[in-house]
Amino acid sequence: MHLLSAPRGASLSLALVASLGTAGSVLADSVDIESLGEASTEQLGSFAGSLDYSPNGDGTGTLVVSLTNTSPAGNGGFITGFLFNVDCDDPHIAITLEPGSSHPFTFASGSGEPFGSAFMAGAALGGSFLGGGNPNAGIAVGATGTFTFKVVTEQADDLGAADFVAGPYEHNFVVRFRGFEDGGSDKVPAALPLPPVEFCPCDYNFDGVVDAGDMGMILAAWGPAVDSPYDTNGDGLVDGADFGIFLLCWRQCGAQFAP
Repeated sequence: MHLLSAPRGASLSLALVASLGTAGSVLADSVDIESLGEASTEQLGSFAGSLDYSPNGDGTGTLVVSLTNTSPAGNGGFITGFLFNVDCDDPHIAITLEPGSSHPFTFASGSGEPFGSAFMAGAALGGSFLGGGNPNAGIAVGATGTFTFKVVTEQADDLGAADFVAGPYEHNFVVRFRGFEDGGSDKVPAALPLPPVEFCPCDYNFDGVVDAGDMGMILAAWGPAVDSPYDTNGDGLVDGADFGIFLLCWRQCGAQFAP
């Protein structure tokens, strides 16, 4: 049965792109992030990026953070820092910023107010998420910064990229912007993008689930049909053949597609 692809829908998933190697290898994965503008402090800055995490198999892992400044060019602005938490209950976890970042950021942690007062790690100009001196050394509009972190924890092999956007707060990855042309600054949390959502063609009432409501609609349309959405096999009739397809549709695309 063919599933139709719909635009961004109501269900949110962690868009993990994972690859598993040969036996004995460890799992590496990636997750995209984007700015959650409606939750930012000033609605000035925006960004897109990705987190790539690879366990090293020795109690350590490597996290690569990539951030692109997508703010409107007319008002400028620079990404000058970011902070994140990790969904990990190891009290001895340690995270350090490796040399070789594309911008002169140093390790940062601590307050990301108003989103939280105790972020575990990050990077910023001058090592200060809230300050950091001249913002012009930050990530300009249209530019991308890449930062590599070493993660040391007994749970390194169990972590995934999405764990670095999770934690104790409502927003656990936040980005700082300063140096806008209008003199403003911004703090913007990250969100996982909504992926395309697949709906079966039998969701006749477009409520995100194939159920008794849709069954009533196909039964009401029983008989000769011209360009009818209920004529699933296109033979000019809504009949038992279409109803059989509907039942298969229900079995494969039922409540799992509910918003």
